[in-house]
Amino acid sequence: MPRFSKVADMWLKAKKPNIRHSTYKQYKGHLKNHLKPYFENYKISHVNYDKVDVPPQMMKQFKKWKLACPGNDLGLVFPNETGGPMSSLNMYNRKFLPVIKKAGLQIRFHDLRHTWISLLIDQGENIKYIQNQAGHASIKTTIDTYGHLMKDVNKEAANRLGEAIFKQSGHNLVTTTKKEVTV
Repeated sequence: MPRFSKVADMWLKAKKPNIRHSTYKQYKGHLKNHLKPYFENYKISHVNYDKVDVPPQMMKQFKKWKLACPGNDLGLVFPNETGGPMSSLNMYNRKFLPVIKKAGLQIRFHDLRHTWISLLIDQGENIKYIQNQAGHASIKTTIDTYGHLMKDVNKEAANRLGEAIFKQSGHNLVTTTKKEVTV
């Protein structure tokens, strides 16, 4: 399947839309009418994107933050000043960039996602769990993107296998009693 950025580039060259002035509704229309043909021939598996496990400490902070935010009927944790959905461009330019500059960092917003997944790998979490949390349709995507971060455990795996086979007695594959072979 082609990367979304490649498809978007092809679409932008062909259509030349003014994305900065598009509303969310117009954007959804562009996706439906213009990008759909590029994806019609590709099988896109269903992935549950709205279920991400959040640590209890972070959930506690989210609840405090939500109480301090303007009320909204949508249950948003990060609403705009009027309680509606926050514009991603507004959030990036007015909230994210100032904090990053103040901290003296040079990171992209998407680097936060990579850091989160990298931390899960460093903690030794199951790769299938990481795939699910990242929303990757295939475990191959997770391995191809983050496989270089996984610890080399070949020697440890071989040692565990040896322990399983040759426990304390030294032989789990050899019997201690002789049996007659009958043909």
